[in-house]
Formats: sequence, C-alpha cells, structure tokens
Amino acid sequence: MKNMKIVGAAAVIASAALLLVGCSAGSGSTTAADKLPASRVKVDANTPSWKADSKTKKTLTWYVDQTWWNPPMQSKVAQQISKDLNITIKYVAGDDTKLNTYFASGNLPDIVTLSGGTNPAAATANQWALPLNQLAAKYDPYWNKIASAQTMDWMKLKDGNTYGYPSFSNSAADYQSGQIKPEEAFVIRKDVYEALGSPTISTPADFVNLMSEIKAKYPSLTPLGFSANGALDSTVQDLLGVPYYQNGKVYDRNTDPDYLKWVEAIRQVGANGGFSQDELNATDTVFQQNVSSGKFASVILGSAINYASSLQALMQAHPGEQYVAIPAIQSTTGRKPVLQQAGISGWMPTYITHSTKDPESAMELFTYLQSDYGQMLTNYGWEGTTYQKNADGTVQLLPTIKTQAASNNDAYNKEWGIGQFYLFGHDKWKAVDPTDSYPAALTTIFDWGKGYLTPEFPQENATVFASGSVQGRDYTNITNKWTTTLATMVTAKSAAASQKALSGYESFRSGNGWSQVQAVENANVKASLKALGMPANASTPNN
Repeated sequence: MKNMKIVGAAAVIASAALLLVGCSAGSGSTTAADKLPASRVKVDANTPSWKADSKTKKTLTWYVDQTWWNPPMQSKVAQQISKDLNITIKYVAGDDTKLNTYFASGNLPDIVTLSGGTNPAAATANQWALPLNQLAAKYDPYWNKIASAQTMDWMKLKDGNTYGYPSFSNSAADYQSGQIKPEEAFVIRKDVYEALGSPTISTPADFVNLMSEIKAKYPSLTPLGFSANGALDSTVQDLLGVPYYQNGKVYDRNTDPDYLKWVEAIRQVGANGGFSQDELNATDTVFQQNVSSGKFASVILGSAINYASSLQALMQAHPGEQYVAIPAIQSTTGRKPVLQQAGISGWMPTYITHSTKDPESAMELFTYLQSDYGQMLTNYGWEGTTYQKNADGTVQLLPTIKTQAASNNDAYNKEWGIGQFYLFGHDKWKAVDPTDSYPAALTTIFDWGKGYLTPEFPQENATVFASGSVQGRDYTNITNKWTTTLATMVTAKSAAASQKALSGYESFRSGNGWSQVQAVENANVKASLKALGMPANASTPNN
C-alpha cells in the first residue's frame, strides 16, 4: 500500500450531491444506541468478545466506496476470518452513485467504508452510523485496548461520539516509535556526490554552487529534479523546518523568509541551466522514468516510498549510481526538518450503520481486524505455513510464499489473501518483517530522516471548509494562484521578476478573501488542538 502524505493537502469538502440528511434510519446516535440489543456474551475488557461469541452464526454486508475494491473472498485469509468469527461477510464495492442510492433508500449495509475522511457523509455520520465508543462499551470493551485513543479523539463529532475508524491513521506515538518511515529528502547520485568530494551543503549559496559544478562536470545529466505534489513548496518547507502553525494559528509557510531564500536559490539553479520548464510540466510517469534511469543528478523527493520502485531500479541496474540522502536544503535560521508522513486522518474510515441487524457482530469484526492477531493474519498469514518468527520478534515470509507472490501475484492473492484486507491496515505492521518491508534503495532516506518526523495533525483539518462556502471557493482560487506563482518564481530570469510574481500573489489573495480564509483555518486548528490535547506551539518543537 502506497503511503499518502496527508498534511498540507487541500481538504476542501466538495459540494457532492449526497443525500445525507434525513435519509438514513434513526433520528440520532444516542437514540439508536439506546435501542441496541443486549450482548449475547459476558464482555471482558481483557478478552475480545468474538472468542466467546463464536458459536453464533453471523452474516454481515460490508460496502466499500471504491470501485476497485475486490477482496479475495475465497482466499485462505478470508476463510480463516469466517472460521474464527463464524461469520459470512458479503463484500460490495461501488462509487458515490451507489452510496447515494443506499442513503436514499434508508437501508444501508451493515458496515460502510467511505472513500476518505473528507467525504461529506463523514460529517453527518451521527445521522446514519452507530457510535463506536458506545458499541465498544456494550459489546467489546477490548476495542479500547487496541484502537488508538488519539485517533478515536480525532474522529469525534460535535456530540462527543466517534463513529468511524480510519485505516492507516498514525498517532503521535506511531511517529515516535520509529516504525513509521520518513519519505521526504534531498537525494543525490552517489557517484556524482563522491566525485565532487562529498561537499558540505549548508547554505543556499552552497546549493547553487553544487548544481553549477554538476552542470559543468556532467553535461548529460539534469542537475536538479523534483517530484510533483508539492516538492518545491511543502517538501522544501518541511526540510527547512518551516512550522505549520504557531501560537495556535496557521503559519504562512509560503512567505516564510527562510523558505523564500531557498526559492531564490532554486531559481538561480534554473537560470544556470540546472533544470528546465519541461520539468515543471512533466508527468509523473516521465519523472519516474528519469529517476529509474538516473538522468537526474539530484532530486528533491516528496514521497520516496511512492517512488521506491524507480529508486530501486536504478540501484539494481547501477549500484554505484544509487540515490543517497544528504543534508543539503537546510534552514539558515537553525530550524530542524519537520518531516511528514500519513497523518492521523489516515485513509478510508469504516462505520457500523443504523441499519445493521447485528451490531454486536459488526463490533466484534472491528476488534478482530484491529487486533494484533487480526493484523498478523491479514498481513502475514500463519506461522510455519506462510511466515517464520525470528528470535528478535520480527517475522519473515517463507521463501516459497515470496516466490509465489513474485511469480504469479494474482494467483497468490486469490489463494492466500495476504495483504488484501487493509481496511484496518497500518504502516507499523510493515516493520514486523524488515526483510520485506521496503527496498534497499530507501535505506539512506530512512536513516537520514530518523528523528525528524513531526506530527502536524491539527493542520490536517485546517483547510476543511463548509460545502459551498465562500471561504472554500476563495481557498481553492488562492491555492491555484500559488501554484502558478511558484512556477513563475523558480523560472524567472531575475530575482526582481521573481519578487514581482510573489507580490502579485500576495495582492491577489488579499483581494480574494484571504483574511476570512485564515479565520476559518485558525478556528479549525484551535478546535483540533483542543481535541488532541496538543499545545499551541506543538508545530514548532525546534524553536
């Protein structure tokens, strides 16, 4: 599963035509929860309820709002889930049109997984879903031992209840554990760096000089490459340690003085022939091809894990030319990097609906899949059959299983189903098998970024605006303006021209509701800080 960098992404709730209000069973979460049937078993906070409830035959329907979702329902993992829980699960995949139809009918599947936390249905979950905190208390308090308390707090709605639980949600503890890997870095070809004497790069001037030396010594290479999706703004800002918010308010990262010094340095690199306009317009496919062929001498890399195959391809073909991470884009004010990974919002949240006739079994399934037992089963299978346990507590998929997965992945997935049930997935489980977690080409990136991951969770909801709001529209316009402005700045012929573009951007946003946008963002950050119990300056731990 590719990781998704959540922090910094625009999370504007679109005005989708979802028929949410008044279309689902029940008039409120508390009323629906009050009507829950009694538990079939005696619940125990130290033991998952499914172990005591396995004699009852259960049937659930699970809808996933993604058309590509196609779990191997006859696989050995799926069969083991059915056997352990004595359950039959019908999986249904679809898109928003199908989801709308469910809502319009008022008859939802037992379990619903939304396409993401910004799906409009998430905001009204109290109208169609049951609160997980109340379900756990009544049916399976073991859930509270294995679910992240910080994630549960993050997902609370205004009524104080939590309805959905997202996959791949990282807590602050996950960031600190070392199991979650950083993926932002400045990398350079090992042979190029060593041939230039492995110079120390600590200032914008050093950086410009390095690119000029590369241009002179390696005319067939492009000195500087950069991935899409914010490499020249959010990634550079993260490498520089530019805060996301200060004193409980959103920080204006795009006009940070330290960052602008580096934008000017990048502009000088471009003016000296270090990259061309074509790179700004290149597709992701072209970028990956350039990385795998080693065409770039260096790269500002915003998502190393997403480009792992390209990085590994170069390393395997030409080991001496592999990309290695070095400290190059560094703060001139002493700030340390604030690197990002998937945040606390995670990916797709899953809910138990008002329509379920068996909420107890649904809650047991949640606990089962979230538990260590369920995670080991769905990620690795069975000890001695598909994996071996090492003396240090790590595991390793058996050679026969790895060979089958590599030679015929479709057949492997259909037979075993390992790695396919990731709707309760989490990246920390990849660390359990270090031999198969990530390709070797990422090692220097992980090593360099160790200790720099910084949870910026309040920022994740900063740019969530009400559907159809003026602020949401203005934010989109300002964001689009910034994209074109930054491209103009780094390709400008002179520093004066670059500054003129920046001034135009600042004037544009001032005239397009910037102060009102900031007011909404600040209110969102304040609410998120309160929900997470984080201090106002949690975003600036290095200052």
